Amino acid sequence: MKNKNPYSILLDDETRIIMKTREIREKMIDGYIEDNNGVPTDSRGMRIMNEIMTSLDGQVLGLADARLKNEGNAANASLSESIKEIFTKVNTKAKPNAVTSTDEAVLDDKFLPEDVLDGETKIEYQELSLDDIMKK
Repeated sequence: MKNKNPYSILLDDETRIIMKTREIREKMIDGYIEDNNGVPTDSRGMRIMNEIMTSLDGQVLGLADARLKNEGNAANASLSESIKEIFTKVNTKAKPNAVTSTDEAVLDDKFLPEDVLDGETKIEYQELSLDDIMKK
């Protein structure tokens, strides 16, 4: 997986704020550990450290989520464009053989079978009675 800059999807001002808060959180963690001669073991110190680290993790996870959504949207746009190109190519290739509304189909008598009954090839509706059929 490529390592992309998660800040590339943010505006400059958003990046500035995120970087500042991130730097402050990291300094808070480092300073708290230094002031307490190591990682705190008391419940108050552990709770404070946990809250700071949780907020830092939340920032990182939020940026990762935004980056993944951005990449997903880009992939969907690319896929949509590819599908559009395919349909355009298929449609372009199909047009020369397609019958348009201005074309008329020509039917020659050479394709008609020999045993056609009178009226069988007419397109218009014609009501027949039993006597009409039995005449021949």
